[in-house]
Amino acid sequence: MRLSFDPFPEIRTANLILRKLRDRDLQDLYEIRKDPLMNLYVDNVPDRDISETLDYLERMNRGIEAGKWIIWALELKSEARLIGTLSIWNFGKNNLRGELGYCLDRRYQGQGFMTEALRAVINHAFRSLGLRSLLAYTDIRNQPSVKLLERCGFKKTGEFEEKGALTCRVFQMGVFELKV
Repeated sequence: MRLSFDPFPEIRTANLILRKLRDRDLQDLYEIRKDPLMNLYVDNVPDRDISETLDYLERMNRGIEAGKWIIWALELKSEARLIGTLSIWNFGKNNLRGELGYCLDRRYQGQGFMTEALRAVINHAFRSLGLRSLLAYTDIRNQPSVKLLERCGFKKTGEFEEKGALTCRVFQMGVFELKV
């Protein structure tokens, strides 16, 4: 069974609008994706120019249309701008499980925005999408990410070492899971 995200499920929280990525998000998304510090704990390289970010934005929206994943733009209501993204992808076990991915502009980290967004997406995943489990993989040296997951109820279920295919760096990955 393929998941459908049509109409796209917009979610509103106290400070955020979680919505579909739009062309007007391109500059804000580029600012996040070109920042080398945003890639310290992931096997990714910074976007070199805005055309790479445009390719990413278009690829993400095509994946939504195909039911492969869902990615929300995190729009800060007070500034009407994109400050990050949060996704569920890699659906497995008859679409009862999904994997999380997230990023937040460094200027907005430590203010509770990702906790607010993640709690809303967890609620949507379990109540509206019918998922029974969410997985998240994060480098255990990325303590803000580890603490975010723990704050939202995730439990660490394992660890493994992984060599990045793009960067050849070695990551110390923690496996975190949240079940209904």
